[in-house]
Amino acid sequence: MDEAEFLGDRIAVINEGQIKACGTTAYLRETFAKGVVAEVAFKSKTVTHKFCSLLRNKGIQFEMNQIKTDKAAFLVPDHKNVIMLLEILENKDLAKQYDINN
Repeated sequence: MDEAEFLGDRIAVINEGQIKACGTTAYLRETFAKGVVAEVAFKSKTVTHKFCSLLRNKGIQFEMNQIKTDKAAFLVPDHKNVIMLLEILENKDLAKQYDINN
């Protein structure tokens, strides 16, 4: 998106030959950008809820998009919260404690 913003005033998103969205980068971000989706693989589904509690206790803003047997998708709204989530995921002790498959 940054490159497109640098090269032009308006951006068209095309899928299968049809324009799906068109506008300035500000318009497209405001309308369609909800954040970053981080998919985390767990060894068991019960650990997912404990991991969510950890994120809330650390002050990380997120929405859980979906839960599968061994995966959860977290929608994280901004850069600051993404960095905080990555720091947790990179912590080997927490990864072991919450059965995260890296």
